[in-house]
Amino acid sequence: MPENNTLYAILIVAVIGLAIFIYIQLRERKNKALAETGADKAHLKQVVEKLLPGEMGYRTLYGHWEDVQHMGRTTRTTYYSYALAFDAERLWIAPLKFQQGSILPAQPVLVTREDLGRADTDVTTAKDGGIRRINVVLYDKSGKEIVRFNADAENLREDRFHHVNILQEEECGHFARFMNTLSGQVLQENQDLVERMKAEANAGSGKTATILAVIGIFVGCLLPICGIALGVIGLLMAPKPKETLGKSTRPRILCMVTIALSILAAIFQALIAAGII
Repeated sequence: MPENNTLYAILIVAVIGLAIFIYIQLRERKNKALAETGADKAHLKQVVEKLLPGEMGYRTLYGHWEDVQHMGRTTRTTYYSYALAFDAERLWIAPLKFQQGSILPAQPVLVTREDLGRADTDVTTAKDGGIRRINVVLYDKSGKEIVRFNADAENLREDRFHHVNILQEEECGHFARFMNTLSGQVLQENQDLVERMKAEANAGSGKTATILAVIGIFVGCLLPICGIALGVIGLLMAPKPKETLGKSTRPRILCMVTIALSILAAIFQALIAAGII
């Protein structure tokens, strides 16, 4: 009987899992079919046209961002949506809200290379070579983050937090070229700011690495495996030689010392346990 109960339980779990899988596949197929109609894309374009009266020659794109914050055992995710419009030199960003199928846009913000101190662009491609995602982070002249967002070639209503069915692979191709050009121009015009931001980031990670290394030196004497782990983590966080013109920094050296001392402590403890010492 217990064996039969176990088999029934496994069968029930398998059936439930299969049902969930089929539901997800059917929902995705339905959303893709809706996206292919272009209804949500056309709706977004109409919204942008009202936001930019008199403007012509721009392309429209949907963007979004999910800000995930971990607080103890709790994870909080905030969803942001944007209407993006761009031409050869300008980018408009309008935050969006959704209510009962309607798009409620805020006033767009105009961004040009003169406003930016840094523009990070990362393009992810699919197996067939097409663009899958463009990740963008924009900073002002002081190095403060203005906005970050993703532009995906495929956007589907996966749940109540994802509001549109939009396919925009062609638009993503144009936007990737636009952002790569803009990023290069901003980098060339703000090289000092970029170097300062890198130095500040290295200083912060170097401080954390140093703290881990110092703790690892003391902990490693009693618990070598913990000391090695702290040293390795600190080594990963410490500024890399390519970021410091090939020079080894103090945090990196401390982390290597921590690892070496912890290994020696492990060998010493093993020799004592074997009765050799």
